[in-house]
Amino acid sequence: TTELFGTVATGEAYSVYDSVAKETLYYYTTEKEYSRETGSYNDVYYFWVKNKTTISDARTLSAFDVANIIKNPSSSGIAWFAVAGRNSIIVDNISYYVEDKNTVLQINKSGNKYNSHNEWTVIAKDSDLIPEYYINNMKYNFAGIDSNDVPLPHSTLHRFNRYGDDMTIGQTWFNNLSEARRNAIVTLNTQLKNINLNDEAEGTWDRTLIANNFPTLLWKWIDYTLESYTGTTNHTKIIKTYSELTTIDRTYHSVVKIRIFDEVDAVDRSEIYAYNDSTNVWELVLKKNNTIEFDAGLLSAEGGWDKNVWDSTPWDFANIASYWETLIDALNNDIFVNYNKHQMNTFFFSVVHYILSSFSQTTWIRKTTYVKLEFTDPFQTTIKKYTKNKINNVIGYIQEVKPYHTKSSTISTRHTITDEVGLTVTETPQTIITVKPQAYDGVFNGNTYAGADFTDTTFVDSITGTGTDIVSGPDFMSPEEFNYTTDGHNRNSLVEIKPLELLRINVQTNASGSTHANDSLTFAHIQDYSGYVNAYALTESKETTLTSPLTLTNTTISVASTTAFSNVGIAYVNGELIEYNVADATTLGITKRELAGTFKVLAGTGDSIVDVTNSKLTFANEDPSHYQYNTLSDTILNSPGSTQAQELQTLGKGIEL
Repeated sequence: TTELFGTVATGEAYSVYDSVAKETLYYYTTEKEYSRETGSYNDVYYFWVKNKTTISDARTLSAFDVANIIKNPSSSGIAWFAVAGRNSIIVDNISYYVEDKNTVLQINKSGNKYNSHNEWTVIAKDSDLIPEYYINNMKYNFAGIDSNDVPLPHSTLHRFNRYGDDMTIGQTWFNNLSEARRNAIVTLNTQLKNINLNDEAEGTWDRTLIANNFPTLLWKWIDYTLESYTGTTNHTKIIKTYSELTTIDRTYHSVVKIRIFDEVDAVDRSEIYAYNDSTNVWELVLKKNNTIEFDAGLLSAEGGWDKNVWDSTPWDFANIASYWETLIDALNNDIFVNYNKHQMNTFFFSVVHYILSSFSQTTWIRKTTYVKLEFTDPFQTTIKKYTKNKINNVIGYIQEVKPYHTKSSTISTRHTITDEVGLTVTETPQTIITVKPQAYDGVFNGNTYAGADFTDTTFVDSITGTGTDIVSGPDFMSPEEFNYTTDGHNRNSLVEIKPLELLRINVQTNASGSTHANDSLTFAHIQDYSGYVNAYALTESKETTLTSPLTLTNTTISVASTTAFSNVGIAYVNGELIEYNVADATTLGITKRELAGTFKVLAGTGDSIVDVTNSKLTFANEDPSHYQYNTLSDTILNSPGSTQAQELQTLGKGIEL
């Protein structure tokens, strides 16, 4: 370039001698560059050179060094091997890897090079779901044991073969388990502080922890904070209810507090709301004690001070392997679920980054040059002329400007459309409270006076003078004074009430508007209070009607006909699943109510009842942390080619809602 003109370049020009023309050919490229001296564009020649000794970027080796390594790796201290014949190889500089005794040189034959990429799983950071295989391996690696409780890495492995992802031979991910655990907990706590855990997963986030006796001393409550909020949390007003937010004078108050005390967990769960001027809504920016923090010190321990020194079972050996197995299961099944599913990707890649920082190289982690292309376009609903798809333009652009290593691994296109659907939601609250108070006997001190009926005036007149006993008692308007019992228990009782919610959506799809026809399909989507989801096809061929009302205490159901029903099965009526048996031509006997988390309902004469014994759709989600319908989390309506949609069509015409 002009700036480097006159500077002596290192290396030598790359050339080839042409024996025919008897001349030396030099390779170069020509570029037009602007010259400030001449005020015009001039031809600049860039010659290809070799054996350069200078380094102009982050490289640690010059071209000259690389050339020497390739030319003579032995003199450069590089361990290498080369195939010398059909049954022989040459090796050099491998003494570092070879022990004086018990060293075995193993040569593995490679597989089909054209299928080599099948041996790797491509996982995109910040977007892909982490496969269960890696979550399971992560669990055992943090536990420090394999599935048979054998410590990792296996002691029989060579020291250069101890680290990797092959659990079948007992490899481990970490060369320092304690530091790996500490790094994981620090990352996890950073994620959890921005998850409103107790509200988003109330009653479910700690299911796995409780079921496996995870010690409560390993975690504590901390405040949830909204990650995107950078303002103050110092409130200027205190209110009692959320509804009061609409009446606050925002001229004086932009941050307010709602006082809340959780009687069950005995902690302060007050909320701080800040008004967002951009969205014109009050945002929850902090909630006291509503998420958790794990103890990095206790969960990163490996053993006690006398471990394997004086005895075979150290008395203070900190065996926390089972706690780590429980913790990873809890993250996967209860905590990093639903809207927080992506958090497992963040956690997993923090572990990957730690591993890459711990080893100079790994055999099972590679940064890929593959890219994933995702296109989202609105579906065109208006008639228009043909237009060329822009995907080819994007692919062409990437091929032109991308680094030469980059390749496209996946290209996906999603066309979106918004359908307006008329939806009616009917909410029928049903509260069932069972209180079992402890038996008590009231005790009233003082003398007992026996007398006649209060209408006996003679008896009343016979009492004269002032009695020697004065019996005084509390005001009858103070019922709290009457709470004393013989066993010391107060009569006042605090009853814990946890309302349960059931989501039930009946869906009817028609080929044309609201016209119910032979190709109409109907199904019920039921999600119970724990998040478990089931779906049932509601088919016209399995439908009948009630001939008398269904109450909460009925033991039989009177219907128009039981002909279409199985002898024993499950019926669906007004959102409740009922287990039945056919008693006669017009009667179903009830064997069990409230199946699959549904609640008892009332139904009137003429209401529809459908036999769903054999019409449960196969997705039947038994894990609320997983997507309900398919891997894209779409619905049956959005995925006409899905297994569930195909089943729905096979089962036949749906009922009319």
